Amino acid sequence: MFRKIKNLFYRIKRITIVFLLDIYGILSSKFKKDFINNIDFNVNFDNIKYDLPDEFIRGIEERKLVLLGDEYLEFSSNGKDFNWSKCPNTGYIWKRKWHKLSNKDRKDDIDIKVPWELGRLQFLIPYLLNSKSKKNEDIVIKDINLILASFIKGNPPGLGVQWACNMDVSIRAVNLIFLYLLILDDNKTELKSDLSRLLKSEFPIYLNHIENHFEWNNGNRNNHYLCNLMGAVSLSAILYELSGEFKYNLKARKYAGLFMDEVCYQFNDDGSNFECSLNYHRLSTECFFTTLLFIFEYDLLSESDKSKILGMYSKALSFLKCFLADGILPNIGDTDSGIILMLKPQFMYRHAQMILDSRKLSQHLYDEISVFEGIKSYISKYIASLDYKPKIEKDRAVNLTAPCVIHQGKAKINIDTNNKCSDWICKYYKDFGIAKIYRDKDYILIKLNGKNNTGHKHLDFIKTEIFLKGMFYSKFPGNKWYKGTLAERFSDRVINKNIDFIHLPNRFEILPLDMSEYRDSLIVSDNYYQFKTGDLWLDITVSNEELLFDYNDDPFIFPDVIYPAYNLSQRVSIL
Repeated sequence: MFRKIKNLFYRIKRITIVFLLDIYGILSSKFKKDFINNIDFNVNFDNIKYDLPDEFIRGIEERKLVLLGDEYLEFSSNGKDFNWSKCPNTGYIWKRKWHKLSNKDRKDDIDIKVPWELGRLQFLIPYLLNSKSKKNEDIVIKDINLILASFIKGNPPGLGVQWACNMDVSIRAVNLIFLYLLILDDNKTELKSDLSRLLKSEFPIYLNHIENHFEWNNGNRNNHYLCNLMGAVSLSAILYELSGEFKYNLKARKYAGLFMDEVCYQFNDDGSNFECSLNYHRLSTECFFTTLLFIFEYDLLSESDKSKILGMYSKALSFLKCFLADGILPNIGDTDSGIILMLKPQFMYRHAQMILDSRKLSQHLYDEISVFEGIKSYISKYIASLDYKPKIEKDRAVNLTAPCVIHQGKAKINIDTNNKCSDWICKYYKDFGIAKIYRDKDYILIKLNGKNNTGHKHLDFIKTEIFLKGMFYSKFPGNKWYKGTLAERFSDRVINKNIDFIHLPNRFEILPLDMSEYRDSLIVSDNYYQFKTGDLWLDITVSNEELLFDYNDDPFIFPDVIYPAYNLSQRVSIL
């Protein structure tokens, strides 16, 4: 009883402190600081070639965007102002409450992620870059001014749905910093000066909010906290250069050190991310990359720490590239489509309209960037000289074909006469719990357990994705649930294992004990691979003209629909 009273007192105390800090932030925002100095940075965009589809640009102008699905959503009633608190799918409008209470009234069938995705303001950067290439920058700068003024008016600091998730606040802050740096070019105009002043006045507000609401979750942190630190590092560094106030330099160094500690915690020794989801590894790696740009620009770590953190990033990027196929990641773990920056958006045609291709996000991550010199060098050398026009393809069904099953527990797939074992390479990431056997574009993925239990982890063991000769023989479908119950989220990440979902713990970070204790092993010989997790096993033998599979639990997956990104389904054809 005493413990319950003590915990209640602690919670009331914590909420009171947070509330008072937010009140301070709201009041201080009324007296925005106008930094007189611009950052000394002039970029020449004369060589940029950036050609986005007209339909995408027209959508922004008409306040229609494709977010988390395959339809253009109407975010405005008058075609001028975005409604930042409305879900276009349902018409639900979040009330302008204190951000800790703003989502309490929402019904289960209404997804808060839609306004959050809009509020990241990631569409502004490609909108601006396209205008630099098309030579209509003044018109677009004026429109961006209107969009930001609308956002600021509709979302006072700490109030409403757009301040409810600190991760989204952090991502929005980084996009606003990039937007600010991108207008510091050789072509000075009054419109750019107005936008510059508007952006600079927002930076202290964002830093104050992020610092007061780190998503630490009593130590159960994840990519959200990593993004919080990214926002804190970048804002502190920019504010130090703008103001010259030493307190911001101290903050930038402090948060850079915390960021380094956190990537040591969240990235395993093999380079994989501890959340055991390929898409969350991609998101966290982009967060890692973006933060490094500011760390190197403002010299926020010692030389030895820089060398160490670059080595960690190199391993994280190598892991990511190992599983890429044409810019697409397999759907292992939660398939969130989150990104930090939309520098090179991809598009495809679906249902006779052009939509964002959420399978191919964060394309800039996959380019070879061997030397980190800082954010300014990255903008002037990479972004300002982009030669970019997305190749828009029609949505095509994923073709699956069934292997020739000889009898229960055995199968074979015919390959070709040149199927030599020496041509196949095996990579095994023990911490993540995944192995890949591949040659050229052919590959076999095997999902094991790994060492971490997180809310985004894939729950299948000894399941496969097999891609041979341009055809899938087994395919991870991904998951569609984000707003469903805990049981639905878990069951959507498992194919046919018997798990008692009724008795799942309340905290989604922890898996059932019997699953968390499963152990993996891999045996490799000249032409033979054996994978084991607990009492499940799969043997793969590379033989002349064929691959032989021997198993005690069917490793093949034949979904009806796959979900390559949040709420985005794709047809599957069984041949």
